[in-house]
Amino acid sequence: MVQFVQAFPEPENVASRMRQLSGSVRHDRFREDLKKITLATLVIHGDADAIVPIEGSGERTHRAIGHSQMVRVSGAPHGMNVSHATAYNDALLAFLTG
Repeated sequence: MVQFVQAFPEPENVASRMRQLSGSVRHDRFREDLKKITLATLVIHGDADAIVPIEGSGERTHRAIGHSQMVRVSGAPHGMNVSHATAYNDALLAFLTG
């Protein structure tokens, strides 16, 4: 992300590039493929993710993979595996050992 922002230092370019990035993340081209997943699946998403909002990604992914487990991390932003490492690791370990 730092390299991305450094490449477009003017605020208007950063905002424009972030909108483009966000649009590509929300693209629905993989939604049908998600329905084909048959392995145990954990979806972890922070409810304060401003880059990839939980409603448009985490919740939709969870719904598309019918047998998935969803963990919503309260107050967690994008990159929550760093900012909310304990909650992230606890959810992952519970899923793997449960």
